[in-house]
Amino acid sequence: MGATPRITLIVGPGGREHAIGSTLSQQGHHVLYAPGNGGVPQDRRIKLAPTDIAGIVAAARSRGVDIVVVGPEVPLVAGLVDALTRAGIPAFGPSAACAQLEASKSYTKELCRQLHLPTASYKVATSFSHAVELIRRCPRVPVIKADGLAAGKGVIIPGTCDEAVKAAYAMLEQRRFGIAGASILIEDNLVWGREEHCRELSLMFLCDGRNALALPPVRDCKRAFDNDEGPNTGGMGGYSPVPAADVDMAEELRQRFALPILEEMNRRGHPYHGVLYLGFMMTPDGPYLLEINTRFGDPETQIVMPRLEDNDWFDIFLRSTRFGGLDGVTVNVSNQVTVGVVIAASGYPETFETGFPLGNLEAANRLAHVFHAGTDRSADGTVVAAGGRLLTIVGSGDAFDAAHWRAYAAAGLVSNGTHTRLRMDIAARMLTPA
Repeated sequence: MGATPRITLIVGPGGREHAIGSTLSQQGHHVLYAPGNGGVPQDRRIKLAPTDIAGIVAAARSRGVDIVVVGPEVPLVAGLVDALTRAGIPAFGPSAACAQLEASKSYTKELCRQLHLPTASYKVATSFSHAVELIRRCPRVPVIKADGLAAGKGVIIPGTCDEAVKAAYAMLEQRRFGIAGASILIEDNLVWGREEHCRELSLMFLCDGRNALALPPVRDCKRAFDNDEGPNTGGMGGYSPVPAADVDMAEELRQRFALPILEEMNRRGHPYHGVLYLGFMMTPDGPYLLEINTRFGDPETQIVMPRLEDNDWFDIFLRSTRFGGLDGVTVNVSNQVTVGVVIAASGYPETFETGFPLGNLEAANRLAHVFHAGTDRSADGTVVAAGGRLLTIVGSGDAFDAAHWRAYAAAGLVSNGTHTRLRMDIAARMLTPA
């Protein structure tokens, strides 16, 4: 890396953004955040909402930013990368046209149909009466999904048809997810009756319009409570590597899913740059595409970044903005195991309290990586809760046992059991039997 630090502006308030920024800072780059969170220096924070497109463009220009890395999906869908590109500012992330792959599940399903990509069968409903009719016709209890952006919470997996009807009512009539639930997908449940044989897998690809470089697979735990029970959340933890997903499997998924998607977006006149996140259900019948996200995952980014620190991330981000810029680039992956545990406010993903202090963070950081998300700082500098998912605590080690111990030992220093909670079973199945 050159002697002059390059300036990166990271857009977003979460743990994903903190993990990326921490890595860039360790590599000697100057990092700004809009708006950042309680885990980053106050003088590096710019008080701009991620959706303030004009403000972010102006801030990037006035501060001499070399590249903008966009974290959340909402500003991507709103066209932030397009606006930055028009202003001549390199931006890591897809255009608004490409971000439709995340903004609309029905758009993605139609693309899967066109490309013959395995995915669960589905129907779309825009009225409650039609939804009930479709649900009653399903041979087994379907999954109900809000078509639009719902911060990772718009997927409901009912146990009965009556629960499926209630979920459809909550979305279509009560507008539980706002405009995101004005249209819903009624989707076949791939897991029904064979839970022990199906596992989710998250795989992120760095894209430059032509190339797709696979990052290490992650197994993310989305349900709120232990044993994969409770409502879906934005993610309560996960681990990497995923022993069942070796290099050959990642390459198969890249060839079978990622590259055809890139080729199709090119054909439509929208080269795909940034991160293409593919969520799979690995079944006895092979992989099925569950979802596409058009940005780094959260908490997947926090979990994989400690395994990827031996890469020039500024260079990778910049190369990704140019068509074919990743030609010849390889991603270095360490042999370390990482286990990530999310500390959330009690009540998340429903109603939860904020404003309470979070202690012992320095002690936790000596044991594991502590990535902030829904945090802020009070007037006296105390870190306080400001959201639902507060921290991702990531333990690293040569084996799962060591990584798991560090993650939970550090999390135990911070979680107080009154205002916060965490899942206690993340990566438990990977541990050496006692």
